[in-house]
Amino acid sequence: MLEHKIPAINQDYRVEKFENEIILYTISGTKVIALNETAYMVYQLCNGELTVGEMVKMLSDAYPGQEEAIRADTISAVETMRDNGVIEFSDE
Repeated sequence: MLEHKIPAINQDYRVEKFENEIILYTISGTKVIALNETAYMVYQLCNGELTVGEMVKMLSDAYPGQEEAIRADTISAVETMRDNGVIEFSDE
């Protein structure tokens, strides 16, 4: 189950923030990923210490009444970042 996984940022990626966009790109410049604000919040929590479930709890505490939407958005962001190599699971 994804909520028990511990994501960590792949150090090959860098972050650039523009007016309305957040871009992640590899040092070699071969891959570029655009994040929305929600995905960027999730990205920042991928510290290799928190599980996805703990991230959902933290965000739900910060934004009460939106737990199901936060859970879905967090899982979606983690899956997208994993599929693009932005994060790795430190518990695997």
